Amino acid sequence: MEIKGKVHYVGVNDRSKALFENLWPLPYGVSYNSYLIADDDMVYTDTYREDIISEFQKHPEADALVFNVTALNDERSGKPIEKYTRVGKRESREYGSVHIAIKKRALIGKNVYFNTLFGSGAMYSCGEDTLFLKELIEKGLKLYKSPIRIASVDMSDSTWFKGYNEKYFKDKGALIEAAYPRISGLLAILQSVRNSKKCMGSYKYAAKIFSYYISGIADYRKVISEGDVAEEKILNNENRKERYFAFSGIFSDYNWKRKIFRCKIRRLN
Repeated sequence: MEIKGKVHYVGVNDRSKALFENLWPLPYGVSYNSYLIADDDMVYTDTYREDIISEFQKHPEADALVFNVTALNDERSGKPIEKYTRVGKRESREYGSVHIAIKKRALIGKNVYFNTLFGSGAMYSCGEDTLFLKELIEKGLKLYKSPIRIASVDMSDSTWFKGYNEKYFKDKGALIEAAYPRISGLLAILQSVRNSKKCMGSYKYAAKIFSYYISGIADYRKVISEGDVAEEKILNNENRKERYFAFSGIFSDYNWKRKIFRCKIRRLN
């Protein structure tokens, strides 16, 4: 069922399930609330909805599932999933958001978010799915992969990939810093050498690519730093107004991969 635009609901009510984890009674059964986010270039199989629901029902331990999605241009297809098994952080980097179906309660319960600085149309053109799955696993959610194919996708025309240019490698540098800030410099060296050969066909471009990676790392650090300064200014302004205002509630939200505190305030009588 289409919720809005590219968001589809694929949940179901299971009235036949009597026990949760074979321990707790379920007098009214259980609801599987799952969602898919799809671009215009996605073509789903005729049975994708039933296949996704069936997999979640067969594997209640899974909070999220990665499915096979065939790329119409073979060079970007990736390695197909051959059997059901758990996915770790390292392997999760191989799967984009088009492969993923997630239980709603899992996201809400663990406060897992997309980093809005990354993705098509954002400051950094790619990597939102990598960061999302990394955070999902780090917060204790269980990610598994299924050999079932649910769709095909046309990757011949990308809204963000315009070739292996300066922008591409700078954005990759920012992604490395966001995901692995403690070892971003080391990873930049390794990726520069690897991608020089893989993307450009020769190791002679490694130094230039490395400079792009470092530029992206520095840029992301600057964005984070500006976010911290903005947070400090907000808190300082609130402190100066404390004789006139009192906090009636504090809520947090993600901004620049850090928490910015947003406060509801009321004037004291």
